[in-house]
Amino acid sequence: MDREEFRALSLVDGASERLTKVTRAFESRFGQPPLGVARAPGRVNLIGEHVDYEGYAVLPMAIEQSVYVAFSVVKGSNVGEVALNVANAKPQHKSVILSLDEQEQKNKQKLELEGAMWASYVLCGVLGLRDDRPEAFQSKEMELQMLVDGDIPAGCGLSSSSALVVASALATK
Repeated sequence: MDREEFRALSLVDGASERLTKVTRAFESRFGQPPLGVARAPGRVNLIGEHVDYEGYAVLPMAIEQSVYVAFSVVKGSNVGEVALNVANAKPQHKSVILSLDEQEQKNKQKLELEGAMWASYVLCGVLGLRDDRPEAFQSKEMELQMLVDGDIPAGCGLSSSSALVVASALATK
């Protein structure tokens, strides 16, 4: 994956500081700089409520608030499987390591037990890419490391969960 791909992030007010913050947090957590950083904005529907999931028409617009996912891939990581090691820049959200070789139900139970349900959205994005591009997951000894940082308020109709899924999928690509 070419690092130059990720220099195309639009630098809205404060974006360069956020990139620096998430990069430093990743280095602190994983002991190395990330391979790249993916960003997905929140959104608002200009013509009303969140009704797209019911099949109604929407006119969405991206907002400045967004989710950043710093990521790296460690091959031959001695985990003996394809693992997802996901952390959050906010300490109130627990980190978790999941096996992508496990059934989805087992991972969901682990997320519930460890109090890290926020990471289910990351898992959704990663599994979506795995299902679409299985060749990227051929190595049986690989750890996908991700650190999430976002400023979209949860539960406010600004698609914070969708932004997390999209940023995670972009990071997996």
